[in-house]
Amino acid sequence: MDSYYKEWLDSGAAWMKAYRKRVLRKYIHFILPAVIILLAAIAAGATAVNDGSAEDIAGSAFAGALMGGALCFVFLLCLLPGLSPQRMRRNINRAVKLLQMSETELEQLGREMLDARKDSARVLDYQVIGPNSKKTPARFLLSPGYACLWGGYPLVILVRLSDVAEIRAEKERKTAVTHGAKTNTYHTYHSFHLHTIIFYYKNSEQDGDNGMGFFDETIRDKVFDMLQKQCFSPTLQVENNYEDILEYNKRSVLMEKQLPPAIQKIYETHTMHDYDFFAMLNALDWSKQGDDDLVLEPLIDYLAEWPDEVIFTFENKMSELLYAIDDPALAKNLYESEYFSADDFLYSRCVALINGRAYYNAVLNKKKKLRKNMEFESLLYAPAKAWARKHKKDPSQYPHFPDPSYETGSNRELWKD
Repeated sequence: MDSYYKEWLDSGAAWMKAYRKRVLRKYIHFILPAVIILLAAIAAGATAVNDGSAEDIAGSAFAGALMGGALCFVFLLCLLPGLSPQRMRRNINRAVKLLQMSETELEQLGREMLDARKDSARVLDYQVIGPNSKKTPARFLLSPGYACLWGGYPLVILVRLSDVAEIRAEKERKTAVTHGAKTNTYHTYHSFHLHTIIFYYKNSEQDGDNGMGFFDETIRDKVFDMLQKQCFSPTLQVENNYEDILEYNKRSVLMEKQLPPAIQKIYETHTMHDYDFFAMLNALDWSKQGDDDLVLEPLIDYLAEWPDEVIFTFENKMSELLYAIDDPALAKNLYESEYFSADDFLYSRCVALINGRAYYNAVLNKKKKLRKNMEFESLLYAPAKAWARKHKKDPSQYPHFPDPSYETGSNRELWKD
């Protein structure tokens, strides 16, 4: 039996072959006759204007038709190699090689992509309409573990979602060059906006290791919405049975539904990247500002969907981030005194977390001060409330103690003086 990966590779080649067939049909049925007729008419007309005989006009028309056919033939010779099924295979293999996949993972990739192709919620076919693009087809495929774009630049973009820490929708201003003789110059330069999705990877020094570009903002938003639901939606279901998941994913899953890749990695490793923590805090509902408990409700509901290990890891990361800014210098700048409440300083540090990663890092690096007269104590109790909601118990029975401690004075290295 052929491998799942080879079958997916063949499907990519077939996709490109189908597009090439449409291009050939269009050229043979419409463009080739139109060019031949146009050049024949131009040549015959020029001969007629110069008082050529009927025989001369017929000969000129024939020569123009031959020239038109030759031009179309040369154009197709230049065009068809770019539409080769083998080129599609090479680009898929090149994208896979960048991810350094094992044979087992190749099979998993192939299986997931073949399944995604059959699910309308996981595949988006569209036409590329923009500078130097002539409604060429493109396809976005989303599986539980991977995102793949065909028809963009490069031709194949493949992302392993478990490597991704954060996904952002952005916009870039670009300059396009149009070649032609419709203007006084050979090149026409014009600006346009490219709507992008940028993937920020874990444990990477680069800000944006990979991206997908779209001329149409609506298409970009659809793809972005699919990715957001995939990576952080607790309701994602898979069609594969439990045994298949164990066989191909080699994952330890304790739930009937498969965990999204970002959550799966947290569950397996009991570690959480800063990106993941702050992405989860995006669930806070600031339309309820003024009632901290209501602001936290979506986050508590979100955490309650996951295994206990994810809840505990979230609290450990929260404690780690609070521990890092348990700094007497920050306290002195905040209270302008050496005397202050340890609890008040803890609750003020919580404000640095809920204001996002950029603000937190600015506080950590002493580029910004903690905000005066602002506290968010309720954040500390979100993990216990989520656990209690999940198990239908009282938060006082919460069994986990975060490490390191977030209490004021716990960071002895900073408080030793």
